[in-house]
Order: sequence, then C-alpha cells, then structure tokens
Amino acid sequence: MRRLLIDVTSTVQTGFNTGIQRVVRNIAKLMPEIAERSGILVEHVVFDGVDFRIIELDHNIRCFSRKAAFWNKVERKARAIAPLLMAHADRSSKLRKLGIGPWRHYTRWQPAPTDILLMPDATWNYHPWTALREAREAGCKIHAVVYDLLPLKYPQFFDDGLVAAFRDWWEIMGYYTDAYHCISKSVKSDVVTRLPITAKNDVVIDDFPMGADFSQAGDRLAQTAAPPIPHIDWEKSTVFLMVGTLEPRKNHVFVLNAFDLIWRKSNNACLVIVGRRGWLSDSLWRRILAHPLLNKNLFILDHCNDKLLQQLYSNVDAVIAASIDEGYGLPIIEAEANGVAVLASDIPVFREVAGPNVAFFSLDSISALSEALLEFASREKSGPPFDSRGRELSSHTWRASVDKLYARLTEACVMSDD
Repeated sequence: MRRLLIDVTSTVQTGFNTGIQRVVRNIAKLMPEIAERSGILVEHVVFDGVDFRIIELDHNIRCFSRKAAFWNKVERKARAIAPLLMAHADRSSKLRKLGIGPWRHYTRWQPAPTDILLMPDATWNYHPWTALREAREAGCKIHAVVYDLLPLKYPQFFDDGLVAAFRDWWEIMGYYTDAYHCISKSVKSDVVTRLPITAKNDVVIDDFPMGADFSQAGDRLAQTAAPPIPHIDWEKSTVFLMVGTLEPRKNHVFVLNAFDLIWRKSNNACLVIVGRRGWLSDSLWRRILAHPLLNKNLFILDHCNDKLLQQLYSNVDAVIAASIDEGYGLPIIEAEANGVAVLASDIPVFREVAGPNVAFFSLDSISALSEALLEFASREKSGPPFDSRGRELSSHTWRASVDKLYARLTEACVMSDD
C-alpha cells in the first residue's frame, strides 16, 4: 500500500494554532479520510533530531499517549531553560541521547519507494537533512508546502537568525523537493522567481486555496454571543478587528497611528487586536500596554481560541488587514465568510483573495486611513455599507482546501512518475 507521511513536528512541539499551525492541523485532521478513498494510508511523523518517527495524534493534533505528552512538556521546558543546548541537540544525535522529547516512544519511519513525504510545517526550524537524504535514496517523493518567501523578500522585517535559517532551508530543500504546493498564486509567482539553484529541473510548482471555516462553526452560541470583552458597548461602538501575530510586516504600528488620530475626534471607535507577541515587536508591545486607552478603546488578546475568534468575527463591524505583504490573507476570507466588511492594504495577494466585502487603502498615508475609518464608522451606524450576507464558503472550507492539496499532490506524483 502506498503511504503518505505528513510532517507535523513544529505544530506538535509548539502547540500554536495560528497561521501555519492552523493549516497543518487541518491537513493532519482531514487528509487521512480524503486519501483513504484512493487506498493511500496516511500517517503522521515528527523529527526527533535524527529520524522521522510515526506518531499517533489526538483530535487536537497533540501526542496521543500520556507518556509522550509528559516528554513533550519536558522538551518545551528544556528549550526555554537551555536554548543553546537544545539547538545543538537538534543538529545532532544528542537529542535522543539526552532522552529529551516524546518521539523516542514511537516507531522510526523506514522510507519505501512508494512513500510520499508531505512537509507542510515550519521545516526551517529544524534540520532533517540526513533523514531526507535517506528518504530520497529509498525513492520516496518529497513535497513541500510553501506559505511565503517573505524572509527572502523582506529580511528587514525578521530576526537575522530566522532569515539565515530560512535562506539555508530554501536552498537545501531544493535538493530534495519534487513539488512545491503554494498557498496562493502570488506565492507561486514568488517561488518561480526565486527558485533555488539547487532545485530539480522537473520540479512541480502549483497552488491550492486556504480554508476559512472553524471547527466550531456549527455552534450557534459561538456565532451569535457577544465576546467577553468588558468595556465595549457593542451597540454604540464601531469595533474594528486585527488578526495576526504582532510583527513588523503586519503593520500594527501603522494602524495604531491611524487610530490615535481617530481617538482625538471620537471615542466611539474600538480596535481589538488578536495575536500573540512576535519578533521585533518589543516597542509595539510596550506602546500597547502603556496606551492611555488600553481596555477602553484599545484591546489586545494574545491568546484566542477558535470559538472566541468566531465570536469576534460575528460581532465586529469590520476587519482591518494592513500587511505590507502576505502569503495569503486568511483573516480576509474568514471575515467575509461571516459577513464582515474588510478594510485591506492594497497589495497583490489581497486583491487575489478578496471578495465583494473588501475595500482597499494605500499604505502611503496614515491620515488617509484614519479618514477612511471615520467615514466607515459614520456609514456603518447609518446602515451597513457592505453586503452582510457573508461570502459563499463552498470553495473556502478546509475540506475543500485539503481536497485540492491532495489532488495537486497526486497530480505531481503522476507527473514525476512519468
């Protein structure tokens, strides 16, 4: 039987549920059923510092056994206490010798010629090169999901260490990758333009869409109840929402500057920021925590599950997507699916994914954005300026997304077999 191995290393280790991890979780959850129709067995693997190991996952994409969960906790603490030691362990057999990590309790993956290894996770965080070489020598096909090439395009927006790791990953992965599956046509264009010199001559480059539905989408309470955020008068206030990790490219500073202009004229506008603290964001974080309107007109939620996020989408007046560049723009699709208007920066990928409920603004003028937000607020209170029925979701569910990825994957395999 042909096997499809899905790498979930970083998602299981971090426990995050944003961005890449949201995609990985849905692929891991939905792909087994989809692939079963073709008689392909799907298994999940993690990299232990030396080998890939086949693991069992629960419905939340966590290690299934209590023993594994315990070792996962030990590993996280070890990384927090001794990051340099753990970084060295990741690059050598020391990880297994130290007994760190739950993976030692699981079966080592023995690559076979009919196997396919799909790598949808943040692979640049570890170094699986020896294991990939073994898989390649066994005849295994290796496929990578590409979310963006932003560290290559905008190194000034990322930590130097991440830029170097990402650049190394991109060049080395070229030796092993049979197909790149990109999350948008814009990313596909970037991959074609920046294809590493190590890439195979017959490498396949394609794209597939993201999903926008939530695991609790059927929960009517999640769709209708007001989010538990004190001090917001949901009836009288115009509430704007930003969703995304706090890091320079997301442009929170630009938006916050615009709201500071608004709050000089009106106290009816609220800005809710959902996102964990990211890189190069210390000054932004301090500014938010010291802001005189914090928890009055400005709110920050750095831990937000799907239920709370959907409650926000169902109650806010508009979502703001102000990124300088993106690989996709998932908050736009999620907002439109919930009938929420979107104000988005005028960048190509947002033009690609946007539907009828999106208005665009330039990143050239803070005051222009401020005026646009005030105008939106005034129109919103006299009647919604956008179609509030919600964007059709049929082609933007996670099942449709994973279905398309599976189709792309099998098409690429047929092409490479030929």
